[in-house]
Amino acid sequence: MLVLMASVGSTAGRVAARLLRAIGDRSGGPLMETMVALSVFVAVGTGVLVGVQTIQNSGNRIEGKAVAENLARNQMEHVFNVAYQNATSTYASIADVPCRRRLTLFPRPLVAGLAPSCLRP
Repeated sequence: MLVLMASVGSTAGRVAARLLRAIGDRSGGPLMETMVALSVFVAVGTGVLVGVQTIQNSGNRIEGKAVAENLARNQMEHVFNVAYQNATSTYASIADVPCRRRLTLFPRPLVAGLAPSCLRP
């Protein structure tokens, strides 16, 4: 079909003749092979770098969690090793706390005698 169109001499024939010459011409082959190989290497290299970055981010996150856990363990150990000290003074009862508003949350106090005056019926 292309050979018939090339012999016609029209615009379509000239385009077909050019196409036939370009197909037969192998002068740009090594350049195309080089470009394809470079693009493959770039794609593989990008994938490797993304993988390395993901591993590094994961390692940093795990290291931060390990440091936080170690600090928490040390603080808990310190708290457990501190001797218990009794209070030197007495605390005011909750019944002595003045109320500014009258609350009616419960019909009667939860614990008799310990509720503030605003909760007493």
